[in-house]
Amino acid sequence: MDKIILVRHAESNQNLRVKGGLLSLFKYKHIVDPDVVITQEGIKQSKDLAIFLKEYIDKECQGKKIRFWSSTYLRGRQTTDEIRKAFNLTNNEIFYDCRLREQNFGKFDGVPEWLWWLVDLPSYLHYKKMSSSPRGRFICEKPLGESNSKVYDRSSSFIETIFRDKDIDVHIIISHGVFIRTFLMRFFHYDEDWYYAQKNPNNCSTILIDVKNKLFKNIYK
Repeated sequence: MDKIILVRHAESNQNLRVKGGLLSLFKYKHIVDPDVVITQEGIKQSKDLAIFLKEYIDKECQGKKIRFWSSTYLRGRQTTDEIRKAFNLTNNEIFYDCRLREQNFGKFDGVPEWLWWLVDLPSYLHYKKMSSSPRGRFICEKPLGESNSKVYDRSSSFIETIFRDKDIDVHIIISHGVFIRTFLMRFFHYDEDWYYAQKNPNNCSTILIDVKNKLFKNIYK
């Protein structure tokens, strides 16, 4: 394996919901996180991303065997679909893996952190206590949801999977912000301080991991 390319999905209604405050919470309250769709801007972002990826792979990865992976969440699938069309692939040529899904925020799904206390005050107070340390915050589970460390475990499992694919040169993975950060954290053996110093990549941001040289860089957005 030579390269791993990590791609965050295009802009979705979930992104707007978190940014939009109370009005957005009511607007999207009946939509579960796995079924959140990308926006019109997200569709444009996906098309532009697909063009970039096709040009990049044609130039930098000629003769390489490539495998495409996608989150099973709808916004991941919709982003992947534009990439699939650019590469003239069938849907059966995309590997969908539920380990690539976004973190499950449980009761706090779609709710800005500053409003968590309204949803579940005891859980929020426990979370604030644990958050006094990066290590405590990383392992603290959301009520009915996941901790960052659970996403880290999924990342670890997925890394083991792709390293078993000895005949694949380049893995292209369309996923979500938290998963991408934990993937990098696990792959490069970073700690919790590093994780919390990073922001989620922008929508459609593309990160290239040079496996042999153990380096990574942003190559798009």
